[in-house]
Amino acid sequence: MKASLISGILLLILLALVILNAVYIRHTMHDLKDLAQKFPAHASPQAVKQIQNFSDTFEKKICWLQLSVSYPMLDRISELGSMLEIYALAEAHSDYAATRALLLDAIKDVERLEKSGN
Repeated sequence: MKASLISGILLLILLALVILNAVYIRHTMHDLKDLAQKFPAHASPQAVKQIQNFSDTFEKKICWLQLSVSYPMLDRISELGSMLEIYALAEAHSDYAATRALLLDAIKDVERLEKSGN
């Protein structure tokens, strides 16, 4: 009887941790998407500060995201953020716009995967 009570409590704790993890990932991806959507539509040196803020926020949260989100997904977001910064500095407008769209799509991919539970 005691063992089944302990097992039940551990199961509830595990379930709570899974739910908290899902909430954390959704909240983090929502915040990152908000930051990325505020990037200027056109490449400019002024956009670099916003992109660096995005990258700093992402780097602060990546250690917890790595527990549940696949490395290729996180690497893709990181690489696209770096590319976006380079294109903003170089004022490469078409590359910047395409990379900005890819970055937003990569963030949305993580959100979709988290919502579907895969």
